[in-house]
Amino acid sequence: MGEFLETLYDVLFHPAAALRNIAMEKKVGQSLGAFLISILVPAWAVYFGLQSADFPVIAGIVIFVQVIGSMILWFVGAGFFGLLAELFGGHGTAIGLWAGMGFAHFPRVFIVPLIVLSTFLPGTIQPLFLILLGSMIVFWILTLHVLAIREAYFLSTLRAIMVIITPLAAIVVCGIVVALSLGTMLLQWLPGL
Repeated sequence: MGEFLETLYDVLFHPAAALRNIAMEKKVGQSLGAFLISILVPAWAVYFGLQSADFPVIAGIVIFVQVIGSMILWFVGAGFFGLLAELFGGHGTAIGLWAGMGFAHFPRVFIVPLIVLSTFLPGTIQPLFLILLGSMIVFWILTLHVLAIREAYFLSTLRAIMVIITPLAAIVVCGIVVALSLGTMLLQWLPGL
């Protein structure tokens, strides 16, 4: 347990060195523990929130979908990002990246204290507080993902960022193509009306 807590500490305060060590040593068991904590703590908070709002059945479904869906996305995402990292010239192991990405999710646990802190603020400030600090947590998680890719596949920071951005860029390009195609089809139908 002490080694696990040390690794968590290092990921939070010395992320590059910690994620390099995690990838090299392939700390799969510890990574699974960190990932489960990062999913279960926020899901548990949602569960109790739904329980208190008299939605007990939905609460159980939300927890189940959150845990299973997140684990699938973690597994598939690590494989996909590992493939992209190799295409960008990196060399490493998918298991090392998978372990690093498990730890990269850990800052999600800080969402719960932020929600609790927001309850002490005036109602007009709460949304701004949650959006601002929630965005900071998302940025922190993305930064840890970039570092995990960089350290696991020995890439430059720019190439690791490109690995993260490439799927988003592909989705945007596909969306534009679909929108243009639908627009073209709609324009062809309009003159006939």
